[in-house]
Amino acid sequence: MTVLDLPDGKRLTLSHAMFGFNGTLAVDGCIDGSVVGPLKHLARKLTCVVLTTDTYGTAERAASELGLALFRVADGLEKARLLNELRQGAGSRTGIVAVGNGRSDAGMLRVANLSICVVGREGAASGALLIADVVATSGQAALQLLLHPNRLVATLRS
Repeated sequence: MTVLDLPDGKRLTLSHAMFGFNGTLAVDGCIDGSVVGPLKHLARKLTCVVLTTDTYGTAERAASELGLALFRVADGLEKARLLNELRQGAGSRTGIVAVGNGRSDAGMLRVANLSICVVGREGAASGALLIADVVATSGQAALQLLLHPNRLVATLRS
């Protein structure tokens, strides 16, 4: 678990991190080497889950190598539904952060307790960008925000 004391006086206890795959953790279907170390470190604090339509058919192998749970989904509605189911199973006292970049990630970004849109080499869908609480320049940058919570506090301060 990770506890964030947000500038608005709210305390957010995160238990899970949900990630899109392509454009967030991977580029052209290949895991971005810069996310491996930070992702493994974050997985010691939060339950990390990949939700993907798996455009390139490579996500299952990558998630397995990283020790992450993976759910193949048909679309963004299914990503949002899975996030809500996970939240219900985890209980109301814990929160979920969602990290993604695509149109199919917008739904999970909308319903997450904290959302980060990645604008990396594969770009980002404008809908995902507009919904996100925070925007990061890469998957690695998004992971570093979660590993160093004071960066999030500084970014979210009014």
